[in-house]
Amino acid sequence: MSLIREREFGLARTHVSQLKRFVPTLKAQLQKNHLALILDHCDPYPELVQFCRQISDRFQISWITDSPLDPPLQGFPPQQANLTNAIQSWINRIG
Repeated sequence: MSLIREREFGLARTHVSQLKRFVPTLKAQLQKNHLALILDHCDPYPELVQFCRQISDRFQISWITDSPLDPPLQGFPPQQANLTNAIQSWINRIG
């Protein structure tokens, strides 16, 4: 399982068009069977949620947000006391 950190790839405040260009390149570069995309500091606005649903067959996707998300997208509240452990548990389950 590869964990994609948006800050490492310059995805903070991502727009759908940026993510659409980024995703195929990332998948090709990492050459991994299972990839997790965790979005933070990026509100789950409708166009981005729709795109994430389109790529959810290739990526496990979660958001650090207070906004509700429907499966297959996963949400983690930013104020969650054990946020790191919760995300690690999610990665372990999907990996």
